[in-house]
Amino acid sequence: MKTKKLFNSVKAVLAFFLFLNLTCVFAQTYDLKVSTSTNSTIDEGEAQIAINPLDSSKMVIGFMQTSTSGVTFKVYKSSDFGNSWQLSSFNSTLNISSDYPGHVVAGGGDILLTFDKTGNLYCTWIYLLANPSLTNYMDSLVWASYWATSTNNGQSFTLQSGSDHFWGRGKLKYGTQQVVHNYYDGICDRNWLAVDFSNGSNANKLYVGYINYPYNTLNTGLKVKTKAPSATAFSAEVKAYAGNGQLSNLMVDGNGVLHYTFADIMYNKILHVSSSNGAQSFSATHNIANCTSVFPQSTKFLNDRENAAPSLAIDGSNNLHIVWNDFISGTFPKAYYSKSTDGGITWSAPLDLSTKFGNNVFMPTISAKNNRVTISANVLAGDKKSQYYILSSSNFGQNFGFPLKVSNGITDFAAIGKSVFVGDYSTSTRTNCYVFSAWTDARANGRKQYISKVNDCLPFGIQEITPVNSTYYIANLYPVPASSILNLDINSDIEDQITISIVDIQGKIVYSAKNNISAGKSSLSLPVNELANGNYLVKLVNKDNVFLTRMFVKD
Repeated sequence: MKTKKLFNSVKAVLAFFLFLNLTCVFAQTYDLKVSTSTNSTIDEGEAQIAINPLDSSKMVIGFMQTSTSGVTFKVYKSSDFGNSWQLSSFNSTLNISSDYPGHVVAGGGDILLTFDKTGNLYCTWIYLLANPSLTNYMDSLVWASYWATSTNNGQSFTLQSGSDHFWGRGKLKYGTQQVVHNYYDGICDRNWLAVDFSNGSNANKLYVGYINYPYNTLNTGLKVKTKAPSATAFSAEVKAYAGNGQLSNLMVDGNGVLHYTFADIMYNKILHVSSSNGAQSFSATHNIANCTSVFPQSTKFLNDRENAAPSLAIDGSNNLHIVWNDFISGTFPKAYYSKSTDGGITWSAPLDLSTKFGNNVFMPTISAKNNRVTISANVLAGDKKSQYYILSSSNFGQNFGFPLKVSNGITDFAAIGKSVFVGDYSTSTRTNCYVFSAWTDARANGRKQYISKVNDCLPFGIQEITPVNSTYYIANLYPVPASSILNLDINSDIEDQITISIVDIQGKIVYSAKNNISAGKSSLSLPVNELANGNYLVKLVNKDNVFLTRMFVKD
């Protein structure tokens, strides 16, 4: 009971925490809530997707899980290109009791995942820890930034021994004045990971970028630490930008140049710096855009944690692509896209994404591979009702096609309230043809995490959607192509009722039926002999409105 009181106390503190008169976006207790479970008291968020470069059928997704009992992190893995997901044995709290005896989790956030060139998986996450046995426990809150590695696609993770399993640590005091103690690095927050996939001198080096609030406030700024492939710990910090830059994105281009984009929340700018020597030093700052407000402090319009959330991608010709939000008091946010063809020195005029999506755009993300670029986003009508869409280009972002809806229903921002966070650490990634987008679906049973899988090498309108942590999934769909009968093998944890529909590429339902499935394996057969030849989706929805879709071909 004491732990629960402590958890609630620190959560309330962080809700309005201002540090050293600078706006600091700390990893708060309830940042983003995402869940596909049927338990409405458990929410999950800050979802990160990563694809194994050696085998694109192997993927992982990690997210923060919150409930009344505290904060933890979950990692799920897939070995079938995202068609089904299994819970990893990852345990984010394993070392807390030995690292800081007597301490409990009071908050956390910012789980990140990335593979390196050899298929090793890296994971970082942040915990805020407190010792409830201390009379003045708010005087010595521990900020612990952990990292771990996996060599088996996220099934299990290993932490380095001793202090090497931290990439950053600090302590802070909350009271009438907020003070960072002289303890290791200080506060390290809003981090991002990148790996050098080039064949240059820094090949396979791991980078972590973050905002740092140290004991010496004159040294505040965006920092980078590196880890060489054979190293067991991160290097000393290097400052990339002096000032209150936040909301970091890191990526390495094909020439081994590290690109760092972020928002300066004091001067309301979207900015870029780069390093061509493995983060030993950084370039001058390049301006991407001047904004109205990248992190509004007055009354929010959609959500209490609105911020610019810039998202960066690099295509196969080393062009840089970025999307972000800008906020104007009392109205819908604006969203923009910009591109650089000269390594981030100059950027195209910001493109208003509402002109492409046809409505208001909130918390967009971007991904790129070879010549293909995709923007994923919440698209909102004037009544604050949102659905999730993607928008793709096959010519390096010169032109974009029509928006494609990948969500199966409406998230009503007006109904769920501003305290429910949806957005800024969601991600998207892609292979040459497949686009994977993660978003928060907030229609029922708490906040849900969904992933869409869209093959944009196929005709417009074909998308496959898979929930993480679902109670059921399609184990097999055959024959491919189908001529008269389409067979489905469904594995389910529970007895359930499934509505199965077949949808053509125009979105028309051409078949629908309800089926009861048992716990374990169920096999169903659908008549398709009267359908015209072409591409279709089979869509499954259970009684808790957890849905998934799979593509098939009628021949």
